[in-house]
Amino acid sequence: MKLSLLVFALFLVSSCASKNMNLVDENLSPLEEFSKVTMVESSPLSFKINNVTDKRTIKDRVGMGRTGLSNKVTPIIVSTGVEFYVKTSLEQGLVAREVQVDENSLNNLNVDILELWVEEKKDGKIGEVSECKLKFAFDLQLANNLKAKWNGVIAVSAASNGSILDATALNPRMISSCMNEALEKFVQDKDFQRMFRLKIKK
Repeated sequence: MKLSLLVFALFLVSSCASKNMNLVDENLSPLEEFSKVTMVESSPLSFKINNVTDKRTIKDRVGMGRTGLSNKVTPIIVSTGVEFYVKTSLEQGLVAREVQVDENSLNNLNVDILELWVEEKKDGKIGEVSECKLKFAFDLQLANNLKAKWNGVIAVSAASNGSILDATALNPRMISSCMNEALEKFVQDKDFQRMFRLKIKK
């Protein structure tokens, strides 16, 4: 973790004059206050994440950062692409919660990315915060029962604690924080639990 943050910090220093801020590590952990993981006790059915489609109006970035001593406004991009990042994050997050995600499953989960954004703001008290917003639309269909489907929209937002330091370095972990919050809402959705017969650990 420390090495990843160091690499990111060095990247920011070397790219102050560049056009984009590249999130070079998409596996950073969320901030501690957004790191809850709800474990599943029983997950009898599996599904695969079939399609992830970026339906945002602005697709070439996931936010705006402020770099350098002059706080230059700089677009934030995801090096691997937004669709790949979201799919990988969802797969890893669900598997970590012991939900059965299987590429060979005939049950398909399709995901539309409606919003994914991170930026720094003045918190009005101490200094700066990093804030993220995320909105996904889910469509899950069971292969052996055309009537068995689940549709849901999950929207989350999160912000770091205020800091007198520049909040730029928090942007990657804020995106991870929003992803984790979305995963928590996903596994806790009662309709999804009933359809997939999930049992949550107490």
